[in-house]
Amino acid sequence: MQYRPLGRTGVQVSPLCLGAMMFGPWGNEDETDSIRIVHRALDAGINFVDTADVYSGGVSEEIVGKALKGRREDVFLATKFFMPMDPNDPNRRGGSRRWIIREVENSLRRLGTDH
Repeated sequence: MQYRPLGRTGVQVSPLCLGAMMFGPWGNEDETDSIRIVHRALDAGINFVDTADVYSGGVSEEIVGKALKGRREDVFLATKFFMPMDPNDPNRRGGSRRWIIREVENSLRRLGTDH
């Protein structure tokens, strides 16, 4: 695998990023299969994984966290926030400082990591 610089960070990432949007109820409900996909990507040299809080209501992040257990230091992990996590609560979405802090903490917990 050839790697490319991530901007001016000094970090080298794979040109391919594994997207995890379809892990969980939105797509592949077989958690074992989703974990196998992550492991296969890592074994192939992919070191960049993308998910989001809203993907399957957080289940995608939980699956990614389980898949990265013991391999977290080998991966550049991206997650996102903004979209509504509860359609009935206007404060569980968006870009407010309150929501960013809350959802970063929730994502880290679901992903089973501290960074």
